[in-house]
Amino acid sequence: MQKVIWFQDRTQRPIPPSIGTLSSLFFLSFSGDQINGVLPPDLGELVFLRKLFISSRNLRGAIPCQLGQCLLLEELNIHGTGISSPIPIELGHLSLLTELKLYDNLLTGPIPDLSSLLNLKVLNLHGNRLSGMLPASLGELTKLQELLLHSNEFEGEIPPDLGNLVHLKCLDLSSNRLSGEISPELGKLISLKSLKLYSNKLTGELPAELGQLSNLLELDLQKNRLEGQVPSEWGNLEILKHMYLAGNDGLNLSLPPEFRRDTRVWQLLAWEGFH
Repeated sequence: MQKVIWFQDRTQRPIPPSIGTLSSLFFLSFSGDQINGVLPPDLGELVFLRKLFISSRNLRGAIPCQLGQCLLLEELNIHGTGISSPIPIELGHLSLLTELKLYDNLLTGPIPDLSSLLNLKVLNLHGNRLSGMLPASLGELTKLQELLLHSNEFEGEIPPDLGNLVHLKCLDLSSNRLSGEISPELGKLISLKSLKLYSNKLTGELPAELGQLSNLLELDLQKNRLEGQVPSEWGNLEILKHMYLAGNDGLNLSLPPEFRRDTRVWQLLAWEGFH
């Protein structure tokens, strides 16, 4: 018999290793700062588990690699903890995952190979201490709708392979150490509504190809090292509500005539010193 269990009480305690004996569980949630200790490897015994949610600032240690044995997992959410390990490569075996949320922890190291997670719609790793280069294999996750990697320590260039993510609605790579030019391949993200690349070390000119993002509502490229001028092609962004380009010393903030000055985006730009 499949069961649902929810642990949330006021007594401070660790997650018991005996949790692994409840092998018929399909939903498991631990929340509240009363949960302490480490995540037991026995969680890997829950082979029928579909959804796992864990949140507690008093959790420490590592994400157990044994979670890679929970092959039926569809949603894995571990956030707001003191867990400080790398992301286990074994999570790349969870091919049924639609949501992988490991945000606001202290995770370290690179993003492992996740190219087998072809059903993934949400990848949220923001607010950790992850480092290294963004893997080009992220471009193979073609069902992704949200890719949130901000507030980490990623370096190197933005992979042009991300242009394959045609269902992506939100891309946030802000507050990292990314460098190089903004790839024109990002202009292929036809479903994109929000693009945030602020507070990096991006250089070069603004790609005209971003003017093809007809669904874009928000564009934030502040605090980089961009130069040149706003491309006339960006005048095609007819539903854009917010555009922020401040903090790029080499950027000419004169707007081309193609921009409609009666729109809200023009008002926002004017407040930032555009003319």
